[in-house]
Amino acid sequence: MNIDPSVLYKLIAVVGVFSAIFAAGVSALFQLINGWRERIAADKRHLRDLALKTAIEKFKIETDLPAHFAKSGKEWKQPPFDAYVIHAVRLMEIAQDTSLSTDEVARKLSGLRDFSRTAVRTMRGQRQTGDSDPD
Repeated sequence: MNIDPSVLYKLIAVVGVFSAIFAAGVSALFQLINGWRERIAADKRHLRDLALKTAIEKFKIETDLPAHFAKSGKEWKQPPFDAYVIHAVRLMEIAQDTSLSTDEVARKLSGLRDFSRTAVRTMRGQRQTGDSDPD
């Protein structure tokens, strides 16, 4: 089979152009996917940082409460710092979920309060007994 050299050169040129276009498309697709993944990771990092800052601020504010309660003759035990962090992280997770209805948010916040109370009781019990590992 004889192929005219000019047709062969044109065919090779067309295949080369389509290969370059395909390679650019695949590269662009991977860049879009990586950019999307990086944006999600940055959002999660930001929420973790915000939760930690919230926990620190709340802990600082409530550090003064025992003295305030002592003036009125009442006792107030401050929860461990872990409880503040857990509560803030879970709160950020609820706030970030835009698919929740008002009723679902209220239900999740109620569950978070229950979870936080249980966590504080557990952590206080561990702190009193000196047990740092719940297992």
